[in-house]
Amino acid sequence: MDHGMEPKMTKKTGQEPYKVLVIDDRIPVPELGCGYPRSLGILEGMADVGYCVTLFPLQFPDPVEPYRSRLTQKGIEVLYSVNHHKINFSRFYTVRKNVYDAVFISRPHNMKEVVDLIKTLNPDQRIIYDAEALFAQREILRLELQEIRLPEHEKKVLIQEEIDLMSKADLVVTVSEHEKQLIERHRIVNVKVLSHCVDAVATSKSFEQRKDILFLGGFTPASPNEDAILSFVRDAFPAVHQRTGVKLWIVGTNFLESIQQLSSDRIIVTGRVENVREYYERCKLFVVPTRYAAGISLKLLESLAHGVPAVVTPLIARQMGLDENVVLIGKDPQDFTEKIVRCYTEKETWSRLRNNGLNYIVSKYNRRIFTQTLRELMM
Repeated sequence: MDHGMEPKMTKKTGQEPYKVLVIDDRIPVPELGCGYPRSLGILEGMADVGYCVTLFPLQFPDPVEPYRSRLTQKGIEVLYSVNHHKINFSRFYTVRKNVYDAVFISRPHNMKEVVDLIKTLNPDQRIIYDAEALFAQREILRLELQEIRLPEHEKKVLIQEEIDLMSKADLVVTVSEHEKQLIERHRIVNVKVLSHCVDAVATSKSFEQRKDILFLGGFTPASPNEDAILSFVRDAFPAVHQRTGVKLWIVGTNFLESIQQLSSDRIIVTGRVENVREYYERCKLFVVPTRYAAGISLKLLESLAHGVPAVVTPLIARQMGLDENVVLIGKDPQDFTEKIVRCYTEKETWSRLRNNGLNYIVSKYNRRIFTQTLRELMM
């Protein structure tokens, strides 16, 4: 049975709330990573500014708890299916085609699936495409790490397919100035940045009271996180452990045997945990050894918000506009090792990065900026 299919709303008039249909893969589960912490923040932010919001989970419509209830308690209409079957979007939108002031679509495969249908049923419907990241660019990086080098014309075709989808939107939203500039190079002119909202919740333990290093993120098949940790454990962690004696904590939802098999006396693989804060309290340093990605690193933002300094790859630093005033940047496995040892052993370096990281979160990812941007998107 599909829920939420009845036409409960009519087109707004006068001072009625702005009505937004949000289309994403699923009810966002932040533990999975893949941009879902931001997806959840956007939905709750829309509700907080007074929008009337419907969430349509296009690919995986399961009523995941506690997040379905969390969203409905915010006043968000959440569609779902109790039999795991996809909900018929064509039937839904045919009924609701004149209801929404805007349709907010995340991820290119979702855009590809529904945008032409929406435009056919309602040519005047305002479409906002949440690019989040240039997925084609990430795929090209992933292939190159596997020593698969696409011919230039194939790279251009991949990127152009994604750009063509963006061109069908009235507005494109992305996560950073870096991504905005990449998109604008392809002559997409109406692009705005809607990044992420993170509360600074600094952990309390001192430099001396902490030990070990932490990676926290979701592990799904063929994910950047899998590649990041496997390469880190292979290329850098043995030297880090030899020089410092630290353990590596790998925390987060994990469906991958390749990660589970890393478990040893020096590598602790926890899987999903209820309370991530205790790991931010315990560990002295966070690592982001990501070799291919797009958008921004939400896990890095979370670590900085907890007051845990980080060592990152040049890719992550470039995507987020960071320098070594905020994080240390390891340009190769040997340099990554050196930066970890430096931050782990030098209290002055650790304290400087901790304070600068917290200030970075407060100044760039605060709730006021996020909420104001959400309001401006709908103007």
